[in-house]
Amino acid sequence: MQSEGQNQATRPLQVVVTFVAMVMSLALMVMGVQLYTSLDDKTREALQHASTAFSHVQQQTYSYSRMMADNAVVQRGAWFNNTGMVLDYGTSVLKELKVDEITVQNRDGVILAQAHAPDKFNIAGGDSPAFQYAAQGKTVSRVERGESGFVIQTTSPIYHETEKARFVGAVTVGYTLNDGMAGLLRDLSGVDVLIV
Repeated sequence: MQSEGQNQATRPLQVVVTFVAMVMSLALMVMGVQLYTSLDDKTREALQHASTAFSHVQQQTYSYSRMMADNAVVQRGAWFNNTGMVLDYGTSVLKELKVDEITVQNRDGVILAQAHAPDKFNIAGGDSPAFQYAAQGKTVSRVERGESGFVIQTTSPIYHETEKARFVGAVTVGYTLNDGMAGLLRDLSGVDVLIV
């Protein structure tokens, strides 16, 4: 008789404990969904910021290559195949703009100068797709595997200084996708970026 009384007394307690456990489980599920939604929103926002920063860097390579292609020193150097002139100018621009790569090719695709590798010049490079586009008058941006890793670069056509329709070469400006670039993207976007 006493055990029936104890069972009846503990039954409301079991119901209350079960109800509390269900409410807590439901609350934890709601909190989990809210946390997931918040993290998902923050991740999307971070990706958007990083993407915008990357686009900014790509736009810089475009602007710099167009600027160099319009420079009289580069135009004359490409026209007259003057490695020294182009190399001197390219080296100073490389330091000033803090880019990782500047390459100038003549109208035949021969690499006249590389500011990032001054000892490498007079190298055939006319078969590269970027040069082929430049020869058609197109500026092209891309990510390409280079000797030191992947590089985001833009190649622009160079035209004669006075005969604006005469193609005389191409100039490529680029940034290496490395830890330094990850730091730059982090500074631009406010988001930690890891390049692998």
